[in-house]
Amino acid sequence: MQDFTTQGARPDVEREELEFDVLFVGGGPANLAGLWRLLDLIEAHNATPGATRLEGLTIGLIEKSDEIGDHAFSGAVLDPRALRELCPGYAERGFPSEGDVKEEEVWLFNGPRGGFRLPFLPPFLRNHGSHIVSLSRMVRWMAEQIEAREVPGVDVMLLPGFAATKVLWEAQEDGTPRVAGVQTADKGVNADGSPRGNFEPGNALKAKVTVFGEGPRGHLMRELEAELGLQRDAVNPQVYETGAKEVWELPEGRLPEGFVLHSAGWPLENGAGGGSFAYRMGGNRLALGYVVGLDGEDPFLDAHLALQKFKSHERIQAMLAGAKLVQYGAKALPIGGWYSMPRLAFAGGVVVGDAA
Repeated sequence: MQDFTTQGARPDVEREELEFDVLFVGGGPANLAGLWRLLDLIEAHNATPGATRLEGLTIGLIEKSDEIGDHAFSGAVLDPRALRELCPGYAERGFPSEGDVKEEEVWLFNGPRGGFRLPFLPPFLRNHGSHIVSLSRMVRWMAEQIEAREVPGVDVMLLPGFAATKVLWEAQEDGTPRVAGVQTADKGVNADGSPRGNFEPGNALKAKVTVFGEGPRGHLMRELEAELGLQRDAVNPQVYETGAKEVWELPEGRLPEGFVLHSAGWPLENGAGGGSFAYRMGGNRLALGYVVGLDGEDPFLDAHLALQKFKSHERIQAMLAGAKLVQYGAKALPIGGWYSMPRLAFAGGVVVGDAA
């Protein structure tokens, strides 16, 4: 039998162990929403007459960036239905909306000057009434709301600056593996992992339940897949896209509040999957991006290059004239859908968000 209790460990390093009842790995919207909902359920349970109170619980959330929200770069159009269920009265609590969608355009481009605007909006691109958001600002707000809560009997710790490097395992009675938590990154190491003079060992974070929300195709998810075969029973393999995005400061009055544009076609070749987005945000900022599929025939298809070509279209040039680039980034996206989802629950853990 494989010894899951020592898998990947360095026996010469003594690591501090921290115990949690539930540990969330990743500070994205799925994990923060999961933590928020868990606190709601605990409060509701403890308020139920005759129920055995849940007390002395420790819930942790770790995030690799120095601050929660630093790695959440996406601009998004957010349907508020789930937000209303999670947080009734969210607007009164200072939710950082960049404005509601009020004016929408959908284009089919066929060249740097050609194309036409669709006379109607496809149902899946009708976003009137949805919020335009900065995902970074949104998850920071969620973290602030969680930290401000006081749930009797529950100790909540949000721990940015802690990157999980490997899954901790233990063997069940029947010899099968069970997730026991995660190990955080060692500090003060060389590129090959050897310790330097300022070496600090990472911690062993043990949990009864570990929630993995590390985004698409993360290294922990790959370890879980290798050990547990989570993707084995999926009908289709997972499919991914890459999105490149820029944030621009626009001249005053350039675009109306609530403006959204989506496009398809050029600069992609026929048969290539992908498209654009342009969201007018608060403070005269514009989130501009291009997404390309990674399952096409062309192995050299590049979201960064597609975005630069996209900006040369006369419709986009008119938006950006005199504007200033302030941010740039990129993100992977899972798009396989229902039939590509892995098994989401297993002994000691669950998977959420883009990882799911």
